[in-house]
Amino acid sequence: MLFVFLAGVENGLRYLWEINPELFPAGFNKAVGLPKVTSNAFMSAIFGAGIMGLGMGLVFLRNGSTGGTDVVAAIINKYRDMSLGTLILLSDVGIITASLFLPDSNLEKLLYGYTTLIIITLMVDIVVNSGRQSVQFLIFSDKYEEIASEINSLNRGVTVLNGQGWYTKQERKVLVVLAKKREASTIFRIITGIDPQAFVSQTLASGVFGYGFDKFKVKASAAEKKRAEMEKVKAKVASDQANSRSAKD
Repeated sequence: MLFVFLAGVENGLRYLWEINPELFPAGFNKAVGLPKVTSNAFMSAIFGAGIMGLGMGLVFLRNGSTGGTDVVAAIINKYRDMSLGTLILLSDVGIITASLFLPDSNLEKLLYGYTTLIIITLMVDIVVNSGRQSVQFLIFSDKYEEIASEINSLNRGVTVLNGQGWYTKQERKVLVVLAKKREASTIFRIITGIDPQAFVSQTLASGVFGYGFDKFKVKASAAEKKRAEMEKVKAKVASDQANSRSAKD
Protein backbone atom coordinates (compact mmCIF):
# COMPACT_ATOMS: atom_id res chain seq x y z
CA MET A 1 0.00 0.00 0.00
CA LEU A 2 2.80 2.41 0.89
CA PHE A 3 4.67 1.44 -2.29
CA VAL A 4 1.61 2.25 -4.40
CA PHE A 5 1.21 5.61 -2.66
CA LEU A 6 4.86 6.60 -3.15
CA ALA A 7 4.77 5.48 -6.80
CA GLY A 8 1.69 7.64 -7.32
CA VAL A 9 3.42 10.67 -5.78
CA GLU A 10 6.48 10.21 -8.02
CA ASN A 11 4.39 9.82 -11.18
CA GLY A 12 2.31 12.84 -10.18
CA LEU A 13 5.41 15.01 -9.77
CA ARG A 14 6.76 13.90 -13.14
CA TYR A 15 3.41 14.62 -14.80
CA LEU A 16 3.29 18.13 -13.28
CA TRP A 17 6.84 18.75 -14.50
CA GLU A 18 5.89 17.77 -18.02
CA ILE A 19 2.77 19.92 -18.26
CA ASN A 20 4.03 22.94 -16.29
CA PRO A 21 7.76 23.11 -15.41
CA GLU A 22 7.25 26.59 -13.95
CA LEU A 23 5.73 24.95 -10.85
CA PHE A 24 9.26 23.80 -9.96
CA PRO A 25 11.59 26.82 -10.11
CA ALA A 26 14.33 24.76 -8.43
CA GLY A 27 14.68 22.66 -11.58
CA PHE A 28 14.90 18.92 -12.23
CA ASN A 29 17.06 16.39 -10.37
CA LYS A 30 18.38 14.01 -13.03
CA ALA A 31 19.98 11.73 -10.44
CA VAL A 32 16.61 10.58 -9.07
CA GLY A 33 14.48 11.51 -12.07
CA LEU A 34 12.21 13.87 -10.15
CA PRO A 35 11.67 17.64 -10.13
CA LYS A 36 13.00 19.63 -7.18
CA VAL A 37 10.16 20.93 -5.05
CA THR A 38 12.36 23.57 -3.41
CA SER A 39 16.01 24.59 -3.31
CA ASN A 40 15.64 26.09 0.17
CA ALA A 41 17.43 23.84 2.65
CA PHE A 42 15.43 25.16 5.61
CA MET A 43 12.08 24.40 3.96
CA SER A 44 13.35 20.95 3.01
CA ALA A 45 14.38 20.31 6.62
CA ILE A 46 10.97 21.34 7.96
CA PHE A 47 8.79 19.39 5.53
CA GLY A 48 11.10 16.39 5.42
CA ALA A 49 11.18 16.19 9.22
CA GLY A 50 7.39 16.58 9.39
CA ILE A 51 6.83 13.67 7.00
CA MET A 52 9.42 11.55 8.80
CA GLY A 53 7.87 12.31 12.22
CA LEU A 54 4.42 11.41 10.87
CA GLY A 55 5.70 8.07 9.59
CA MET A 56 7.52 7.26 12.83
CA GLY A 57 4.43 8.13 14.85
CA LEU A 58 2.30 5.74 12.79
CA VAL A 59 4.91 3.01 13.29
CA PHE A 60 4.90 3.54 17.07
CA LEU A 61 1.11 3.44 17.20
CA ARG A 62 1.31 -0.14 15.90
CA ASN A 63 4.02 -1.04 18.44
CA GLY A 64 6.63 -1.11 15.68
CA SER A 65 10.13 0.28 15.38
CA THR A 66 12.35 1.78 12.68
CA GLY A 67 15.36 -0.09 14.06
CA GLY A 68 17.40 2.91 15.23
CA THR A 69 17.74 4.69 18.55
CA ASP A 70 13.94 4.71 18.76
CA VAL A 71 14.23 1.11 20.01
CA VAL A 72 15.84 2.47 23.18
CA ALA A 73 13.18 5.19 23.40
CA ALA A 74 10.35 2.65 23.05
CA ILE A 75 11.82 0.42 25.78
CA ILE A 76 12.19 3.31 28.24
CA ASN A 77 8.71 4.63 27.37
CA LYS A 78 7.24 1.23 28.22
CA TYR A 79 8.39 1.47 31.84
CA ARG A 80 8.78 5.22 32.47
CA ASP A 81 6.33 8.09 32.16
CA MET A 82 8.23 9.96 29.43
CA SER A 83 6.96 10.75 25.93
CA LEU A 84 8.48 9.01 22.93
CA GLY A 85 9.39 12.34 21.36
CA THR A 86 11.37 13.45 24.41
CA LEU A 87 13.23 10.14 24.56
CA ILE A 88 14.09 10.25 20.85
CA LEU A 89 15.34 13.81 21.30
CA LEU A 90 17.58 12.78 24.19
CA SER A 91 18.85 9.75 22.28
CA ASP A 92 19.70 11.55 19.03
CA VAL A 93 20.91 14.95 20.20
CA GLY A 94 24.34 13.53 21.05
CA ILE A 95 24.64 11.83 17.67
CA ILE A 96 23.77 15.02 15.81
CA THR A 97 26.18 17.05 17.94
CA ALA A 98 28.96 14.57 17.20
CA SER A 99 28.48 15.24 13.46
CA LEU A 100 30.19 18.60 14.05
CA PHE A 101 33.51 16.75 14.14
CA LEU A 102 33.13 15.43 10.57
CA PRO A 103 35.48 16.97 7.99
CA ASP A 104 32.80 18.78 5.91
CA SER A 105 30.54 19.78 8.82
CA ASN A 106 29.84 23.28 10.13
CA LEU A 107 27.54 25.06 12.60
CA GLU A 108 24.90 25.79 9.95
CA LYS A 109 24.48 22.09 9.14
CA LEU A 110 24.40 21.33 12.88
CA LEU A 111 21.51 23.78 13.33
CA TYR A 112 19.66 22.15 10.44
CA GLY A 113 20.12 18.83 12.20
CA TYR A 114 18.72 20.22 15.47
CA THR A 115 15.75 21.73 13.60
CA THR A 116 14.99 18.43 11.91
CA LEU A 117 15.24 16.51 15.18
CA ILE A 118 12.95 18.89 17.07
CA ILE A 119 10.24 18.76 14.38
CA ILE A 120 10.45 14.96 14.18
CA THR A 121 10.00 14.58 17.94
CA LEU A 122 7.09 17.04 18.01
CA MET A 123 5.32 15.19 15.19
CA VAL A 124 5.90 11.82 16.87
CA ASP A 125 4.28 13.06 20.09
CA ILE A 126 1.35 14.63 18.22
CA VAL A 127 0.60 11.47 16.23
CA VAL A 128 1.08 9.03 19.13
CA ASN A 129 -0.88 11.11 21.65
CA SER A 130 -3.77 11.68 19.24
CA GLY A 131 -3.91 7.95 18.46
CA ARG A 132 -3.91 6.97 22.14
CA GLN A 133 -6.46 9.52 23.34
CA SER A 134 -9.37 8.17 25.33
CA VAL A 135 -12.87 9.52 25.91
CA GLN A 136 -15.44 9.07 28.66
CA PHE A 137 -19.16 8.75 27.98
CA LEU A 138 -22.00 9.38 30.41
CA ILE A 139 -25.15 7.92 28.84
CA PHE A 140 -28.65 8.59 30.19
CA SER A 141 -31.26 6.37 28.58
CA ASP A 142 -34.29 4.24 29.48
CA LYS A 143 -32.89 1.57 27.15
CA TYR A 144 -29.60 1.37 29.04
CA GLU A 145 -29.55 -2.44 29.08
CA GLU A 146 -29.64 -2.73 25.28
CA ILE A 147 -27.01 0.00 24.87
CA ALA A 148 -24.73 -1.58 27.47
CA SER A 149 -24.97 -4.98 25.80
CA GLU A 150 -24.08 -3.57 22.38
CA ILE A 151 -21.11 -1.63 23.75
CA ASN A 152 -19.94 -4.77 25.55
CA SER A 153 -19.83 -6.52 22.18
CA LEU A 154 -17.01 -4.09 21.26
CA ASN A 155 -14.96 -5.54 24.15
CA ARG A 156 -15.45 -2.33 26.12
CA GLY A 157 -16.58 -2.37 29.72
CA VAL A 158 -19.68 -0.52 30.90
CA THR A 159 -20.39 0.62 34.46
CA VAL A 160 -23.99 1.22 35.58
CA LEU A 161 -24.55 3.94 38.18
CA ASN A 162 -27.73 4.78 40.06
CA GLY A 163 -28.86 8.35 39.42
CA GLN A 164 -31.76 10.62 40.29
CA GLY A 165 -33.14 13.58 38.38
CA TRP A 166 -33.33 16.50 40.78
CA TYR A 167 -36.29 18.13 39.04
CA THR A 168 -38.37 15.00 38.42
CA LYS A 169 -37.06 13.08 41.46
CA GLN A 170 -37.13 9.97 39.26
CA GLU A 171 -34.56 7.21 39.61
CA ARG A 172 -32.64 6.33 36.46
CA LYS A 173 -29.55 4.44 35.38
CA VAL A 174 -26.40 6.13 34.08
CA LEU A 175 -23.88 4.27 31.90
CA VAL A 176 -20.19 5.14 32.20
CA VAL A 177 -18.00 4.06 29.29
CA LEU A 178 -14.28 4.60 28.72
CA ALA A 179 -13.07 4.01 25.17
CA LYS A 180 -10.45 5.03 22.65
CA LYS A 181 -11.24 8.23 20.76
CA ARG A 182 -11.31 6.34 17.46
CA GLU A 183 -14.17 4.20 18.86
CA ALA A 184 -16.33 7.23 19.69
CA SER A 185 -18.20 7.29 16.37
CA THR A 186 -19.06 3.58 16.70
CA ILE A 187 -20.45 4.11 20.20
CA PHE A 188 -22.52 7.07 19.02
CA ARG A 189 -23.97 4.95 16.21
CA ILE A 190 -24.94 2.27 18.74
CA ILE A 191 -26.64 4.81 21.00
CA THR A 192 -28.58 6.57 18.22
CA GLY A 193 -29.57 3.24 16.69
CA ILE A 194 -31.16 2.05 19.95
CA ASP A 195 -32.38 5.28 21.55
CA PRO A 196 -32.21 8.50 19.48
CA GLN A 197 -33.61 10.42 22.49
CA ALA A 198 -30.74 9.41 24.79
CA PHE A 199 -28.76 12.11 26.59
CA VAL A 200 -25.00 11.67 26.15
CA SER A 201 -22.03 13.54 27.57
CA GLN A 202 -18.59 12.97 26.04
CA THR A 203 -15.34 14.27 27.54
CA LEU A 204 -11.67 13.74 26.77
CA ALA A 205 -9.82 11.71 29.41
CA SER A 206 -6.31 13.02 30.03
CA GLY A 207 -5.21 9.56 31.15
CA VAL A 208 -6.78 6.11 31.43
CA PHE A 209 -4.78 3.30 32.98
CA GLY A 210 -5.61 -0.35 33.46
CA TYR A 211 -6.78 -3.34 31.43
CA GLY A 212 -7.36 -2.41 27.80
CA PHE A 213 -5.64 0.97 28.14
CA ASP A 214 -2.21 2.25 29.20
CA LYS A 215 -0.22 0.42 31.84
CA PHE A 216 0.75 1.97 35.17
CA LYS A 217 4.33 3.27 34.87
CA VAL A 218 4.79 4.31 38.51
CA LYS A 219 6.04 1.60 40.80
CA ALA A 220 4.93 1.37 44.41
CA SER A 221 7.50 2.18 47.07
CA ALA A 222 8.93 -0.50 49.37
CA ALA A 223 6.83 0.76 52.30
CA GLU A 224 3.63 0.62 50.24
CA LYS A 225 4.43 -2.91 49.07
CA LYS A 226 5.06 -4.00 52.66
CA ARG A 227 1.80 -2.40 53.79
CA ALA A 228 -0.11 -4.19 51.02
CA GLU A 229 1.45 -7.53 51.98
CA MET A 230 0.49 -6.97 55.65
CA GLU A 231 -3.09 -6.20 54.62
CA LYS A 232 -3.21 -9.45 52.65
CA VAL A 233 -1.90 -11.39 55.64
CA LYS A 234 -4.46 -9.78 57.97
CA ALA A 235 -7.27 -10.55 55.52
CA LYS A 236 -6.14 -14.18 55.25
CA VAL A 237 -5.95 -14.55 59.06
CA ALA A 238 -9.43 -13.04 59.46
CA SER A 239 -10.79 -15.37 56.79
CA ASP A 240 -9.21 -18.44 58.44
CA GLN A 241 -10.63 -17.45 61.83
CA ALA A 242 -14.10 -17.00 60.35
CA ASN A 243 -13.88 -20.42 58.65
CA SER A 244 -12.78 -22.10 61.90
CA ARG A 245 -15.67 -20.54 63.85
CA SER A 246 -18.19 -21.67 61.25
CA ALA A 247 -16.71 -25.19 61.35
CA LYS A 248 -17.09 -25.33 65.18
CA ASP A 249 -20.67 -24.12 64.97
